[in-house]
Amino acid sequence: MRAKRIIDENFADPMMGLYLVSEQLNVSNSYLSTTFKATYGVSIIQYINRLRVDQAKSLILNTDMNIKDIAQTVGFSSDINFIRVFKKLENRTPTTLRRESRP
Repeated sequence: MRAKRIIDENFADPMMGLYLVSEQLNVSNSYLSTTFKATYGVSIIQYINRLRVDQAKSLILNTDMNIKDIAQTVGFSSDINFIRVFKKLENRTPTTLRRESRP
């Protein structure tokens, strides 16, 4: 599906979302939303957030970047929103993950 490819290549763009993808594909928001969820079992925003959090986890574990910079790097417009989404998906905060992974 072209929508998934667009998202996979551009998920770190803070503007990436349903409206941007539907505009690029020249389809309605509702059509894209329904089709994406039927195909992949998750909404577009859930898919984007999972990609962003997975990338953030790699940065948290493998770099010394601060959490705010990681949030911006992976496409979140604010570190507060990033921490909220991260905790919802991972059941812990980014700082807790980093602390637990270090000796």
